[in-house]
Amino acid sequence: MTETSTGTPRTCVTENPEYQFLPAFWRVAAWRVDVQGLVARSTLLCESGGVTSGRPIEPPQRRRVGRPPTLDREGALLAARTVIARRGIDRTRYSDVAEAAGVPVTTLQHAFGSLQAMLLESVSTAAASEIAVLRDLSHDSTLSAWERIQEFIRGAIDSPDDPDSWRVWLEFWRIASRDAEIGEDAGRIYEQWWLYLGELVQDGRDAGLFTSPITEDVRATAIALVGLIDGVAAALVLRADGPDHERTRAIVLAGAAAMLGVPPQPAN
Repeated sequence: MTETSTGTPRTCVTENPEYQFLPAFWRVAAWRVDVQGLVARSTLLCESGGVTSGRPIEPPQRRRVGRPPTLDREGALLAARTVIARRGIDRTRYSDVAEAAGVPVTTLQHAFGSLQAMLLESVSTAAASEIAVLRDLSHDSTLSAWERIQEFIRGAIDSPDDPDSWRVWLEFWRIASRDAEIGEDAGRIYEQWWLYLGELVQDGRDAGLFTSPITEDVRATAIALVGLIDGVAAALVLRADGPDHERTRAIVLAGAAAMLGVPPQPAN
């Protein structure tokens, strides 16, 4: 045993049999307890077999690993759609979405991995949800096939659950034209629309409501109806000076009636 200049006992590695197995050149730390004071003291084993000063120190604290930040994913995707509709997908930044969602940028990065992944998921989710919304708007089986198609058209144009729907849909088209994976998503979404409207067209033909020769090809009729909605809406809903929903509805309903062979109906 040796003492420091203050008289505090210290133990050298060469004097403590517990440490005889350690190579002398290792620098390691061991702990011993002052039985009287129950104070943890460190014993530093030095290259030269040196000693510690015996100065009381606090024991090391285990570092707590933080839990990943939580995120309302649906809310974040909705915030992203709002920003995309305002700025366009090419000019949307993490900071824009973070501000709109009320969360730190790091939370979005942790949840989505990359800005591109977040934006693509946002527009894909919005597009995929359209068919569910439109089915709900025209699900009443007590209505005729034509009345259900009118409900579908009004819902598609007005997009009551998402006022930014058409601008986001336009961005979705842009991405789908350049990205093969998103293009496949777009194809699946359109296929659902065509199948659903095809069912309504077939119901109308079976009931004698649709008499136009074009309706003999049910699938072609469904594709033409979706094209009519998209084309007119893109021209009149996406105007820089604001959407013209009323005129869009009137044109699409009149065009659909002529295509199907039913009397045109006034827009509500």
